[in-house]
Formats: sequence, structure tokens, C-alpha cells
Amino acid sequence: MSEGRSRLAVSELTAVRATGEVLGPLSFAVEAGETIGLIGPSDGGRTELLHLIAGSLRQRGGAILLDGAPLGSLSRRRRIREGVIAVRGSANGAGPAERGLRVVDHLGLAVQLSDLAVWRLLLQRRRRLSEAQHADIRAVLDFCGCPHLLIAEMASLAPVDARRVAIARALCQRPRLLLLHRPFVGLTAGECGVIGRLIARIAAEKVAVIVDDEQLALLETVCHRLLVLARGRQVAFGTVGEIAIDAAASRAFTGHGSAGATVSGTTDMALSG
Repeated sequence: MSEGRSRLAVSELTAVRATGEVLGPLSFAVEAGETIGLIGPSDGGRTELLHLIAGSLRQRGGAILLDGAPLGSLSRRRRIREGVIAVRGSANGAGPAERGLRVVDHLGLAVQLSDLAVWRLLLQRRRRLSEAQHADIRAVLDFCGCPHLLIAEMASLAPVDARRVAIARALCQRPRLLLLHRPFVGLTAGECGVIGRLIARIAAEKVAVIVDDEQLALLETVCHRLLVLARGRQVAFGTVGEIAIDAAASRAFTGHGSAGATVSGTTDMALSG
């Protein structure tokens, strides 16, 4: 990455929402090692923004750059290979076809997809993992604080362990940009702390992270900056302190424009959109 270049740069990004309304224009940047939190009311467009970056929703205008390279023309699968990895908290770690697998097998699929072109993997019919790949999986689970889950059955995982394994799978794909959709959903306060600390560790490895979750108090502690979206528009972008005194951000949550309203005061709002 060249000097002064952001890991992710979004400029004048627009898209058409399912309602027919326009999302955007959105402009912001995320640096390597930085965690950005997406906040706003339920119609804000936060989930749609993640879909745009991941490539599962087509942009209408503007630009998305990853380390200076445009992503707009790339498919979702190609973006994954470029290091744009998305994790859905509600996915519970695996799809129906993988629920009977052990954790090592589940992560092995991600490692093999990172190491081989898809067509080669299909031709080899899921070849055996190499010793180096096994070592990578063990190292990732250790990083995520759950090495004991290596041979656990996916279907038997507790919610917090399923979440850690889902994040571990993403790390096996060597992300440059990690998109986390509702990573704290369904977890206890203590378990949220476990995931929050893991997110901080990932960012410390120079991965850029974008987090969309309704646990605003957690986002305030995990994220370096917050992006406020309301009705598909960008309202504010800055640190927690800057957002807390931003009148436009206050209006987005409360309908009132008094500067000085705290971001924390919106914690109980429904922020699922």
C-alpha cells in the first residue's frame, strides 16, 4: 500500500434501494488497522452499504477503492479473493450443508478456497489439507482464543463459539477489509466483550474493519470512528466525541437538533436496518 493511501476509500457512492429510493451519496475512508462503526435508525441503509462494498448490491455511481484499486466492476467472489470478506452474525458460523462438519473441516474449506482457484478445487474434489494448511487453521483458532474447538462439531457450538469460528473462517481467507454484520447479536454482555476484544486484535494486525450492529455502547468502545446514516444519507462521520456533539447526528436519532446530545443516549433504539 502506497504512502497516504486508505485501505478503503468510498467516494460519492450511490445505489438504488429496494424501495426505489436512492442510497447516498456516501463518501468516507477507512485506514488499515482502523475499525469503523455504522450507526443510525433502522432505515439508514447500513446493511445496504455493506452489501455494496461486498459486491452483492450493484452501485449506481461513485467509486469504491481498495488500496487504491477500483472494486466497482468486480463480482462478489472476485472481491473475496481481493480480501473483502463479510461475516454475518446471524449466520451462526455455517450453512446447512456444513452443520455436520467439524470446525477444522469448515475452516479447511476457506483455506483451500484461498489457496486454489475454485475450478481447481472442484476438480480435485476437496483435496486433503496440507500440514501447512492445518498449521494455519490452528494458528487462526489460537488467535481467536478458541484452539480447543479444532475438532468440535459445527452443530454443537455455543453462540459465542459459532461467532468466533465464523470470524476465524474469515481470517482464513486473508482479509484486507473485514465487514462484520451484527457480530454481537444473541450474545451475553460477557460474550460481547469476547468478540469486541477479538475485533480489536484483528484491527491491530492492520486489517480494516467495518462493524454494523445495534449494540451502540459496544461500538463506542470498539470503533475508532462512527459513520451515521439516516434514510440512505450520510449524516456524520467522526470520532465518538465528534458525533456526540453533532446536531445533525442528534436529529437522525431523536428528531431534535440540539447539539450536545450524547450518542450513548441512542443505545436502546432499533438499529437493525
